[in-house]
Amino acid sequence: MVKPREVSTEIANVLVTPLWEDIGWMSAMDLYLARDADVTTELLDEHLACNGLARDAWERLTFLRSALTPDHRPQLEEALEATQRAGLVELLAWTCDTSKQFTAALKRGDAGKSLQPAIDYASRRFAGEPAVAKKLWSRAKSFATTAKGGKWQMAGEQAWRALFVVDTRESADAMKEMVAATFEYTNFGSKERICAAAAKRARFLKHGTRCVPPLVEAMTESYTNEEITHSAVALRGAAVRKPLEDKWKQYTRYQMDNDPARTALGGLLAIAPKSKAYQDAAKKVLPKLLKEKQNVGWDDVGLVNGLVMGIERGKVRALYPLLEKVAKWKITGSPYDNHGKERAELAAELLRRRARRALDAR
Repeated sequence: MVKPREVSTEIANVLVTPLWEDIGWMSAMDLYLARDADVTTELLDEHLACNGLARDAWERLTFLRSALTPDHRPQLEEALEATQRAGLVELLAWTCDTSKQFTAALKRGDAGKSLQPAIDYASRRFAGEPAVAKKLWSRAKSFATTAKGGKWQMAGEQAWRALFVVDTRESADAMKEMVAATFEYTNFGSKERICAAAAKRARFLKHGTRCVPPLVEAMTESYTNEEITHSAVALRGAAVRKPLEDKWKQYTRYQMDNDPARTALGGLLAIAPKSKAYQDAAKKVLPKLLKEKQNVGWDDVGLVNGLVMGIERGKVRALYPLLEKVAKWKITGSPYDNHGKERAELAAELLRRRARRALDAR
């Protein structure tokens, strides 16, 4: 029998566990949940593996977030003053109902300047307050806009992540600027991933249409990813059909098996699901991609994902037999991929779940 968790015991564990000296792992897990919410509502083992995180740590965090009350605030303030642990800032926020209460608690806990990233991220709890959302964007903006250059200013990273996991007007602006700054090819793994994440998040935000300009611009580039294409399609619909068709014609003039054509094809399946030409193309392209099962890269899984999203969004029933194969596509990630073996395997698990969901919805 598993012993029930108790708040006092879990807080004591926080005070002696080095993991809680930083909040990067917390925001990373929350980001995964927000990013992949269209496929799963739970944190998968594959998510945890990307950051080398034990499930017990995540369960401790989720328990404390749900169990903490204002009565625990004095204890956390005292612990923060004594240890200056970033993780305590996150917990302290969950004992507060307003940013005013949070600010006062931080003052009593004598929160130092080194805790600003943790304060930024914890402030998402109060993003419903217009002043808080605006302040988060002012702190996150340099992180988003300097991603394009050689000197990426990281100070606002946690503020940007805070806006990623909430849904405000400022969230849309943060995704827009990040896509604009990172869609150009750099072979810089972290920039490619954050671009894909921001592009995907855009289509699920209330103010997602604010992200349209960079998405449409990026969609036609040869090196664009599937999330950019599908967000442009989701937010602009038939308006992007011609640019996508032009891209398709350009890159299939001599051959069909190239990445720009594949990403365009996924979007076209969503926009023009009855087109026999695009269906026939998918019947040729997708089986070839599925033959690869060893040392598969994150980008390669993305190519399959783009086609599957097109089939799902367009409800292209003629291609559902291909989804049956995708649902069984087990791969091992490439240890040589600049995104890491674990991220490819996470992407593949999410892809299989997407395929199964589409099949179950028939």
